[in-house]
Amino acid sequence: MSSARAQVDTIHRAFEARREYVAMWLSAHEKAVLEYDTEGFSFVSFLFETKGFYALVHCEQHIRSWLVGCLLLQGMYTYVHGRVH
Repeated sequence: MSSARAQVDTIHRAFEARREYVAMWLSAHEKAVLEYDTEGFSFVSFLFETKGFYALVHCEQHIRSWLVGCLLLQGMYTYVHGRVH
C-alpha cells in the first residue's frame, strides 16, 4: 500500500471514530444537545439539568483523545423567590 493511501485510510478511520463517538453521545443524551459539529464531528455541547442544577458541558477532540477534551464550562442553580429549585 502506498504511503499516500495509508495516510488517507488513517484519516478516514479517525473521521469514522469521531463520528461514532459523537453519535454515541447524541443517542445517550439527545434531549440535552445544544450543538455539535456536523461536518468534522470534532465537538459536541450539552446542557444537563438535575434537581435545578444546570451544567454546560463542551467536549472537543484534542489530538488523539476525547477524554481530556470534556469541560464543565458553567454550572448554576435555579433560584426562585430565594430558594433553590
